[in-house]
Amino acid sequence: MKPITYLIICLILCKNEGQSQIIGQHIGSQTLSCGNIGTVAKNSFSSFQNPGLLAKGQGTSISFSQEIPFLQTALILSTLSVQTEFKSTPLEASFIQLGNSFYKQQLISLASAKELGEKLSLGIGLHYLISQQYQLPTLGNALGSIGLTFKLNKKLTLASHVMNLTGAQYKSEKREDVPQIMRIGLAYQLTQNVLILVEQEKMLLQNRRSKLGFIYLLDPKLELRGGALFKPQVWTFGLNLKTSKMRWGLGVQQHQVLGISPNIELQWQLSK
Repeated sequence: MKPITYLIICLILCKNEGQSQIIGQHIGSQTLSCGNIGTVAKNSFSSFQNPGLLAKGQGTSISFSQEIPFLQTALILSTLSVQTEFKSTPLEASFIQLGNSFYKQQLISLASAKELGEKLSLGIGLHYLISQQYQLPTLGNALGSIGLTFKLNKKLTLASHVMNLTGAQYKSEKREDVPQIMRIGLAYQLTQNVLILVEQEKMLLQNRRSKLGFIYLLDPKLELRGGALFKPQVWTFGLNLKTSKMRWGLGVQQHQVLGISPNIELQWQLSK
């Protein structure tokens, strides 16, 4: 049996574990490079990772991300998002696709956020998940998410995010469940140029997972990011380069069993 065939079969059989589904993924080089922590640090795909981060809007931008999990092109994870503001209200719409013609998932998201005072922000996301499996009916379901960010002091920020807030499930009893995930993150501004990130992730009916990451600002245009996940162990590393209108992100993950997953991210800043 070819390795790719075996891997695809394993992913299909372990759908209930959640990690093989879009809901269990992390999106974008910014997030993937620093230990898969997307709850507490601003990123281009906040509608999926924590809509609370949208509260401090940054104009209009278009972002694209692509990851090749374990160097298997049949498992490519692609994302497109648009962040903008409408009457001073920050908005983000995104589209994510994972898989191939035999097993594919797509997620359409729309999110917004509001500042509730100087320290607290609340974000809400609406999502529609589509799951397609070869020679089987297409399944779909509407999901909700909620995200919070709270600035404890000048150096500490706390954030949380719940995906699939109501525990929505597919109507079919013989197909996969939709994961329900809660993440809590903490950011500590160690120095002016160094941000330390930690996150706890708990997927329903599974063990808690710990993450650690850092962001090091080498200069105003260049960021160095790194991190690690545990159980199973994954090491992450990446770079982000900024110009006045563009941002390029490159990253790589090394899974202790499955190997390397490279990723790339591009962002066009249309207005501020």
